[in-house]
Amino acid sequence: MSKIGIFMADGCEEIEGLTVVDIVRRAKMEIVMISVTGKKEVTSSHGVTFLADVLVDGEFVMAQKDVSLAFRGSRNQRILDCKASLKSDTAVWLSEYNPAQSKE
Repeated sequence: MSKIGIFMADGCEEIEGLTVVDIVRRAKMEIVMISVTGKKEVTSSHGVTFLADVLVDGEFVMAQKDVSLAFRGSRNQRILDCKASLKSDTAVWLSEYNPAQSKE
Protein backbone atom coordinates (compact mmCIF):
# COMPACT_ATOMS: atom_id res chain seq x y z
CA MET A 1 0.00 0.00 0.00
CA SER A 2 1.19 3.52 -0.75
CA LYS A 3 2.04 6.00 1.97
CA ILE A 4 1.27 9.69 1.97
CA GLY A 5 3.91 12.04 3.31
CA ILE A 6 3.23 15.56 4.53
CA PHE A 7 6.17 17.82 5.23
CA MET A 8 5.87 19.98 8.36
CA ALA A 9 7.97 22.96 9.44
CA ASP A 10 7.75 25.57 12.16
CA GLY A 11 5.21 28.23 11.28
CA CYS A 12 2.90 25.87 9.40
CA GLU A 13 -0.84 26.48 9.48
CA GLU A 14 -2.79 23.87 11.47
CA ILE A 15 -5.64 23.81 8.95
CA GLU A 16 -3.20 23.06 6.13
CA GLY A 17 -1.27 20.37 7.96
CA LEU A 18 -2.91 18.77 10.96
CA THR A 19 -6.39 18.83 9.45
CA VAL A 20 -5.13 16.98 6.39
CA VAL A 21 -3.46 14.39 8.63
CA ASP A 22 -6.66 13.95 10.67
CA ILE A 23 -8.90 13.50 7.62
CA VAL A 24 -6.53 11.03 5.94
CA ARG A 25 -6.17 8.95 9.12
CA ARG A 26 -9.95 8.92 9.66
CA ALA A 27 -10.23 7.53 6.12
CA LYS A 28 -7.97 4.66 7.30
CA MET A 29 -5.18 5.70 4.93
CA GLU A 30 -1.55 5.86 5.97
CA ILE A 31 0.03 9.31 6.24
CA VAL A 32 3.40 10.21 7.72
CA MET A 33 4.13 13.64 9.25
CA ILE A 34 7.70 14.50 8.26
CA SER A 35 9.63 17.16 10.17
CA VAL A 36 12.04 19.11 7.99
CA THR A 37 13.17 21.36 10.85
CA GLY A 38 15.95 19.16 12.21
CA LYS A 39 13.96 18.46 15.38
CA LYS A 40 11.08 16.14 16.20
CA GLU A 41 8.82 18.89 17.55
CA VAL A 42 7.11 21.25 15.11
CA THR A 43 5.41 24.46 16.27
CA SER A 44 2.61 25.94 14.20
CA SER A 45 2.05 29.61 13.47
CA HIS A 46 -0.41 29.71 16.39
CA GLY A 47 1.96 28.10 18.89
CA VAL A 48 0.59 24.55 18.74
CA THR A 49 3.51 22.13 19.19
CA PHE A 50 3.19 18.55 17.95
CA LEU A 51 5.48 15.58 17.42
CA ALA A 52 6.20 14.52 13.85
CA ASP A 53 6.21 10.83 12.97
CA VAL A 54 9.60 11.00 11.29
CA LEU A 55 12.47 13.45 10.96
CA VAL A 56 14.64 14.13 7.93
CA ASP A 57 18.19 14.09 9.31
CA GLY A 58 20.83 16.00 7.37
CA GLU A 59 20.88 18.98 5.06
CA PHE A 60 19.90 18.72 1.42
CA VAL A 61 23.02 18.43 -0.76
CA MET A 62 22.42 19.29 -4.41
CA ALA A 63 25.32 17.10 -5.57
CA GLN A 64 23.59 14.08 -3.95
CA LYS A 65 20.08 14.92 -5.17
CA ASP A 66 18.00 11.83 -5.92
CA VAL A 67 14.32 12.30 -6.78
CA SER A 68 13.66 8.57 -6.39
CA LEU A 69 14.13 8.71 -2.61
CA ALA A 70 10.98 8.68 -0.48
CA PHE A 71 10.53 11.56 1.99
CA ARG A 72 13.98 13.08 1.38
CA GLY A 73 15.82 14.81 -1.41
CA SER A 74 19.47 13.76 -1.27
CA ARG A 75 21.30 10.49 -0.55
CA ASN A 76 23.09 11.87 2.54
CA GLN A 77 19.80 12.37 4.39
CA ARG A 78 18.35 9.74 6.72
CA ILE A 79 14.85 9.22 8.11
CA LEU A 80 14.51 8.94 11.90
CA ASP A 81 11.45 7.34 13.50
CA CYS A 82 10.70 9.92 16.24
CA LYS A 83 8.22 7.93 18.29
CA ALA A 84 10.23 4.68 18.26
CA SER A 85 13.39 6.62 19.14
CA LEU A 86 11.73 8.26 22.14
CA LYS A 87 10.33 4.92 23.30
CA SER A 88 13.67 3.09 23.05
CA ASP A 89 15.81 6.08 24.12
CA THR A 90 18.07 5.54 21.10
CA ALA A 91 18.03 6.61 17.46
CA VAL A 92 15.81 4.33 15.38
CA TRP A 93 16.29 4.82 11.67
CA LEU A 94 13.54 3.64 9.33
CA SER A 95 15.20 0.81 7.41
CA GLU A 96 12.63 0.98 4.60
CA TYR A 97 13.95 4.46 3.72
CA ASN A 98 17.54 4.01 4.93
CA PRO A 99 18.74 0.74 3.40
CA ALA A 100 22.27 1.08 4.83
CA GLN A 101 21.18 1.39 8.45
CA SER A 102 18.26 0.36 10.62
CA LYS A 103 19.56 1.31 14.10
CA GLU A 104 22.55 3.29 15.32
